[in-house]
Amino acid sequence: MNAIPHYPIEALSKRELEVLSELAKGKSRSEVSTQMGISLATYDGYRKSIRQKLRIKTQVEWGRVFMKIEELNKKKTK
Repeated sequence: MNAIPHYPIEALSKRELEVLSELAKGKSRSEVSTQMGISLATYDGYRKSIRQKLRIKTQVEWGRVFMKIEELNKKKTK
């Protein structure tokens, strides 16, 4: 059984965390960029940076990161 990888969320900038949080909510690329007032190219840059910093290579890993973000958001609301 593989260990659950550690995703260094603390390495992300505030804006990258915003993008990641919106993605974790299931929002689309265009929804996130419109909501944040950024271009699609800027959104793509944030997503690439998130992927590199967290060493995400697969869709499954994205899912794990989204679950981690949801867990952190729940802790904040308690």
